[in-house]
Amino acid sequence: MVSQAPYGTWKSPITANVAAQESNSIEEIFVDRASSRVFHLEKRPSEGRNVLVDTESNCDVFGPHWNARSGVHEYGGAAATVHDGVVYFSHYANGRVYQVKHNASPDPVTPENPHYRYANLEVHPIQTHLLVAVLEDHTQSDPKDVENCICLINTLLGSVDKLISGADFYGGLQFSPDGTHIVWKQWFHPQMPWDGSELHVGTIIFSSSNNQPAQSLICEQITQIAGDEQISVSFPSWANNDVVIFTSNQSGYLNPWKYTLSSARSSPVLDTPHPFDYGSASVLGDSPYAFVGSYGTSAVFSVLDRGRNALFYVSLESGAPPLEITPPKEYALIQNMRQIYSRPSTVVFLGKLIADLPRIVLCALNLSSTGALVERPSFQPIKASNTVISMNLKWSIAWPVPLVLYVKPDQPLHIVYYLPTSKQYSGSSIPHEKPPCIISCHGGPTKMAAQCFDWTRLFFTSRGWAWVDVNYRGSSGYGRDYIDKLKGHWGVLDVHDAIFTAKALSRPPYSIIDRDRIVIRGASAGGYTALATLSDPVGATLFAAGTSLYGISDFRKLAQLSHKYEMRYLDSLLGGTVEEIPQVYVDRSPISHADNIVQPLLILQGSIDQVVPKLQSEIIVKSIEGRGGHVQYKLYEGEGHGFRKAANIRDALETELEFYKNVLGIASDQ
Repeated sequence: MVSQAPYGTWKSPITANVAAQESNSIEEIFVDRASSRVFHLEKRPSEGRNVLVDTESNCDVFGPHWNARSGVHEYGGAAATVHDGVVYFSHYANGRVYQVKHNASPDPVTPENPHYRYANLEVHPIQTHLLVAVLEDHTQSDPKDVENCICLINTLLGSVDKLISGADFYGGLQFSPDGTHIVWKQWFHPQMPWDGSELHVGTIIFSSSNNQPAQSLICEQITQIAGDEQISVSFPSWANNDVVIFTSNQSGYLNPWKYTLSSARSSPVLDTPHPFDYGSASVLGDSPYAFVGSYGTSAVFSVLDRGRNALFYVSLESGAPPLEITPPKEYALIQNMRQIYSRPSTVVFLGKLIADLPRIVLCALNLSSTGALVERPSFQPIKASNTVISMNLKWSIAWPVPLVLYVKPDQPLHIVYYLPTSKQYSGSSIPHEKPPCIISCHGGPTKMAAQCFDWTRLFFTSRGWAWVDVNYRGSSGYGRDYIDKLKGHWGVLDVHDAIFTAKALSRPPYSIIDRDRIVIRGASAGGYTALATLSDPVGATLFAAGTSLYGISDFRKLAQLSHKYEMRYLDSLLGGTVEEIPQVYVDRSPISHADNIVQPLLILQGSIDQVVPKLQSEIIVKSIEGRGGHVQYKLYEGEGHGFRKAANIRDALETELEFYKNVLGIASDQ
């Protein structure tokens, strides 16, 4: 029976324990090029690890003591690969690469070295005992002295040798199908990969004939094929032995391009630029497209359109406009597009849904003999989460309502609103009551709040809370101009947009949230925005409370202690180095304005976080406590940047909910 109760007090079937235990997620998809067998990487908070799974049999590739996770760039990604039934993965505990053959126990193929981290493993298609990988060497503890290179792993000898070096970062490694060439992406400080990067192609030369196992190989005749410090290029992949497909934002949007070896020429795939981003250059391992048809003449791309994904069929030769083949509307994000090599007209992807857990989906196209699309494709889920979302629970899932606000007539601000939603409740028992609202700031800071299923959001909306994701100016998914607005303005535009959102939604013509019960939260860069907003004179009185999960409080200290991958990120976001603009680093740091934080603050932090060290949380806690302010601090031992253990995920959710209820005077669930 449907009833009514004050917002924020609704009973919910989503306990913190359910959210923590059931938050297994599919992180990445791998396809064996030789057999076309599909594997996936599953994050399991209940076990505190990532597990590689044979998708068809749903069997784990290795036992309970192994963790397929990479520490490269601290964020990891691309921790495994599969070729001809042989699995290779990076074991997080010691960083070594292991090999799994025929369901046997993992065997190491790299020497013991606690300072080495591997990612982006790529097996040579002919000399299959040879792998290349991104190697990150932490022998020197100072982040500026950490070295990245492309290395060669000989799995027969258990040896590792440097193959390509000189750039600050590498990724996107891939051999051509015949193994004679290799393509990769590289970039240099102070650029981030989405700001400026380069693609290179090199010729592979072996140390012995093809009739014998090669002991080694070298890369010669290296050519830069695309990109520079102002143009971002990503996702290189060989369509065939002569053509590399990649994306470039030269037009203002990430669009498909190609490089032809025989003509030594790069050119856009589309005759007319398409005003959408074909992917988002972030962590290692993702791919926004997969080839279909014979000889790599066409592809299916996942395209970002106003914060959500659509699928487009693209001819890689004709220059014709892309043809939309959008899947059912419940898919919000489509990632990890992979080719099924034995079925040229079929691709597989990771689909993240609005009202259900992620699933692995086969997309089958009907192509003519010339590679033209004959009819709409079919979509067949082949693997869903082990957790089944009941129909009763689905009726309690809030659907996204994208809104565009205008901070100025020519300055759009993209947000996503989620209503309080429950099958058990039709609204509030208090006449004309507006719901309490959580304003959520995403991380990055140039990432995007996706519109897919999220346990944390559901935990709150099913209890009668409104939730708003702010894709502030600087977020990805809305074109390069929108992302670039944050350059030099982090701590200004994001703060302004969070405040603007809260004001706009609590006033006419919207008036959909309670003006006196708005809280702000964020994790990582979003935690910084939450802290900066609460220390802003306007935000300090607008928001009733806030939560920072491993957020930044002092840019000067972050510049000194940041890990290598992001140690120059602040140059772009703030407008220069700490030596060049020291006062900006002071002014944009919440610790400099901690006296303005007069509303209750909750801070949650991992003890071994290398991205935002615990010092960032501790100094602002000490400052607020020193003047008798209201701050609650929890440190989770053994957790890094993002909580991975189910017990800690559960405790963090329960702590945050109780904190808000105490601050706002919300009674316990009815």
